[in-house]
Amino acid sequence: MNKRKIIWLGVLVLALVAAIYSVYFLTTRDQRRGEKAMKISWQEENEKLPAINYGQWTKDINDGFIKNFFLKEKSWKRGDRVAKEEFHILLTYQNGETVLGEVPAGTTRSNILDIYNFAQFKVPPILYQESIITEKESLWKKFDFNNITNVAYLVFFIAVAIASLYTLYWITHRGGIKLSTYQSNVTFDDVETPPGLLRFSDEIAGKVKRPLIFSLKGGKMPHGFFFSGPPGTGKSLSAAALANKLSKAGVLCYKISCTNLLEATLGDPGAAAARIGNIFKGVRSKKQPCLLIFDEIHVLFEKPELDVAVSQLLGELSGLEGYEASAYKENKLTANVVVLAITNKPGVTPKAFLRRGRIGRIVEFSLPTLPARMAILRIHSRDKDIPAEKKEEWLDWLAKKTDGFSGDDLREVLENAANRCADRIDNKIKKGELVIPDDSCLNEPVKLKDFLREEKITFSDIQSSFHEIFEEKQKAA
Repeated sequence: MNKRKIIWLGVLVLALVAAIYSVYFLTTRDQRRGEKAMKISWQEENEKLPAINYGQWTKDINDGFIKNFFLKEKSWKRGDRVAKEEFHILLTYQNGETVLGEVPAGTTRSNILDIYNFAQFKVPPILYQESIITEKESLWKKFDFNNITNVAYLVFFIAVAIASLYTLYWITHRGGIKLSTYQSNVTFDDVETPPGLLRFSDEIAGKVKRPLIFSLKGGKMPHGFFFSGPPGTGKSLSAAALANKLSKAGVLCYKISCTNLLEATLGDPGAAAARIGNIFKGVRSKKQPCLLIFDEIHVLFEKPELDVAVSQLLGELSGLEGYEASAYKENKLTANVVVLAITNKPGVTPKAFLRRGRIGRIVEFSLPTLPARMAILRIHSRDKDIPAEKKEEWLDWLAKKTDGFSGDDLREVLENAANRCADRIDNKIKKGELVIPDDSCLNEPVKLKDFLREEKITFSDIQSSFHEIFEEKQKAA
């Protein structure tokens, strides 16, 4: 989770807490005001007046020593039932002295009134005054968390609040994007590329690093390149190798998956267009030359409703040349930006995208020929434990059998063959046909490799793997 998401999650939590506290504050405001006023009044009397115990003042009433009896009462009601009562009794003696009468815990209003009523018949009439402050239970206290309906309502309102806040966040940040540099360890030694691509990569590196030469001599620096071809033919691997090469030359590389871009914007064309605009704005602000790789570019072209996003992309591509030309004219060096688009579906690509000025070079990736298949198999077999004396013979057989296979299919054939070899070794261990010297051997690559030096990938593993992949391709076709 990136820093921006963490910050907004914190904002949502704080907003939710603030909403709940606001409800609590508003529903208990009157209660708190009453409690505060009563607390101040009672506190002042407690500080100024002496207190006498319950037994003493009840006796003094019966003996006729009390002239005035003043009762203050605070009660909390839950519906029609009194849930809690507090009393504050002021007693004035015949000599004018006023004291506080202590009230034991558990004493009810009826208990105190019984004392008063009984005293009226034993002594001269007592001036009786009563002040009762009744505070009804607040909405907050009325909320019953044991009631499923109440809990459901609370959850619903909280969900609505969160959804509203998230919607507001998404609307205000729908075009925001944080660019992260694309790091790749793939080299051109790891991939079989179309003829001339290696030379082409040198050309791109030179143009990206030294664009001013083109401007000074009146030439035009191409800003867009296009890798096109069927799935599994090495487009993404070639792009990764190119990014690796350019990174070492000081070029910042960024890879944008168009599928992820649409998912992040919930398919909203306006949000996708805003995000594309911010991507180009971000790379233009860099102080180093940049390579932007748009993978699965056809995703934008397949849906007519994304025309606004496509228009934004076309406008940004067209604007690269003018932006940099104006900068050079004003003697302001600016970081050069080059776009590499990759697609499995060249048929859906609009002509406007491929016109000169936007896409300067198109590289076609096709299914490998026999020599290319042999080269690809050699690359993918480097880390496969195939007997050295048989390797070329078996790869030659496989290359001849795999007409119509992509580079990805060839990689899968060799990986499946290696997995079959590993499964065979595992079964031998389970049956006791192969005994591991000790458990530590399983965790030490050098020792384990030495122990399994005779257990290699067989021609049968390669044949079985080939037939399995071939049948899968036939079913898919």
